Parts: sequence; C-alpha cells; structure tokens
Amino acid sequence: MNTTAAEHAPPGTLNAAESGLESSPSDADAAPLEQRHRLANVAALEDVLLRVSRLVEEVPEICELDLNSVFALPPGRGYRIVDARVRVRPAAGPR
Repeated sequence: MNTTAAEHAPPGTLNAAESGLESSPSDADAAPLEQRHRLANVAALEDVLLRVSRLVEEVPEICELDLNSVFALPPGRGYRIVDARVRVRPAAGPR
C-alpha cells in the first residue's frame, strides 16, 4: 500500500495531513479557476480522512484500505467514493 498523509496522522486528527489540504485566502485568490475549484471543498476531504482514521482505529483487523477514486463534491454536498477495497487480517482474540 502506498504511504499517504492519512497513514501518518494520529487517529482522529489531521495534523500531518492538513499541510497538503490547506491554502491561505491569498493562495486561493491567486490560483487559476481550476485550482480554486479543486480547493473549494477541503471540508469534504477532511471528513473522509477523519472517517477513515476512525474506522481503522475501531477495526484493528483492517490491514489495507484502498479508496479509488474519492471525489469532493461542491461545498455542502460531501463526497463520493467510487470504489473501495478493504483487506482484513484475523482478529487477535476477544477485545
């Protein structure tokens, strides 16, 4: 599995992942239209990362998770995940 920013973020946080998602207002104002559109729904991408982090924390049997492709929709409409593959290992025993 490829290393992602979400893998390095502590569960329930975005500290390590935020640097790739945030932009200052001056950056957004200066960006071409296509780039402003891509940065418009950072909240949806943050939500995906937090939910995946929470899922992996609550289900330790997950050893691999592949989401392909994740589309951030316009603000207020969330996101869509086209395909997901989850690989699990046997549970270590009763929790």
